[in-house]
Amino acid sequence: GALTAAKALFDAGDVKSAKAQLAWVTENAADEMRDLARVRLATVQLDEQAYDDALKTLSASHGQSFELRFAELKGDVFAAQGKKAESAAAYKAALARLDGEGKDAKNQSTLQMRGANAPYREMLQQKLDSLGHAGEGK
Repeated sequence: GALTAAKALFDAGDVKSAKAQLAWVTENAADEMRDLARVRLATVQLDEQAYDDALKTLSASHGQSFELRFAELKGDVFAAQGKKAESAAAYKAALARLDGEGKDAKNQSTLQMRGANAPYREMLQQKLDSLGHAGEGK
């Protein structure tokens, strides 16, 4: 569908058409597909340094299953803008969400969830640590 077309267009260097496909999905698709398109669109906007557009895309309502990714991307956008405090807050929210997923798991123990999420958690922590003093107070 449109998500596949957007990826193919992006890979071919036609960013404008890829963004149009992603925008269409954000307006017309069902919940999870819409949220996935928003993540991809915000990533393209971040790459283009269209920070306000990326933040607007990420401020749209989204499903709880995408909360972690939206928070991380907000942190990335704020970091690119040099807004360390806002970036740190977003990364902390992402970490809190990640840590909370282990507590909510019904079919896996918290230990298993933490093990599975350890590489992602480490990456988020590194992003937070790279902010220096703004990221303190883990």
